[in-house]
Amino acid sequence: MLKRLCQIALILSLARVAQAQSESMPRELKDGIDAYNQVEYQPALMYLRSALQRAKGRGVLATVYFYLGCTYLALEETAKARAAFETLLAFQPDYVPSRQLTSPKIAAFFSRVRNEYPTPATAPTLAHQPPLEARAGATALSVEVQNLSPRLRPVLYYRSATAPEFSSLEAEEVIGTRARFSLPTPDDGQVLYYFALNTRTGISVRRLGSPKRPFRLSGAERGRRAGGAAPWYRRWWVWTLIGAAAAGAGAGIAYAATRGGDASRVEVVIFRRDASGKAVEIFSP
Repeated sequence: MLKRLCQIALILSLARVAQAQSESMPRELKDGIDAYNQVEYQPALMYLRSALQRAKGRGVLATVYFYLGCTYLALEETAKARAAFETLLAFQPDYVPSRQLTSPKIAAFFSRVRNEYPTPATAPTLAHQPPLEARAGATALSVEVQNLSPRLRPVLYYRSATAPEFSSLEAEEVIGTRARFSLPTPDDGQVLYYFALNTRTGISVRRLGSPKRPFRLSGAERGRRAGGAAPWYRRWWVWTLIGAAAAGAGAGIAYAATRGGDASRVEVVIFRRDASGKAVEIFSP
């Protein structure tokens, strides 16, 4: 009797979990699973492809790709079924199909794909160290990607602070675990960006940053003031000439501070002498 009660409790618990998972699924995924279970494979494909665009969270994405693989396999499109299962394993390598919901044929095929595909040991991760400042024209960026599989590719999304939408860039090169990008930099303002790992069809399965919480860099004009060519009014030779002209004309005395190692940080102060001979500052940048 006690054993029977435990079995009933377990069944009820699994039912509640299944209901909670169902409630968190997008409507298209629920419809796709229902169509698949009713052997309506073409409608199932339509719903599942739509679900890919609306799915949030890797768990939901994994479910979509699993049922896509199942549906393609039922239609005897084994190449597409393999691609769906490989993509699933690329971002969730520890995925285990439910024995209660998976036929022996699907389980065997999925197991074969796992053994033949270079499945990473763990889920991929992204790491990035932002540069201190933007550079004129373009700024070099890199992102470290651990456990990157052939089914995924690093992508950079970026926009200026005033642009309404993000644009995207493929990595210029991937050497080992490091993907390199050249970020277009506006002349002023800020540039916002984030990284993603995308499938071959453009579905993001992992992000570093996001459209709402992107990385930020100062624009190129601010970068030039910080360490590039100095504006004309801060160049030491301009003020040397102005000071010499002023002194030669008897209009005042110019004083140029020692530049040190940075011509962009030169400071110039111009004085004149009043009737008592006292130096009075008339200009300081």
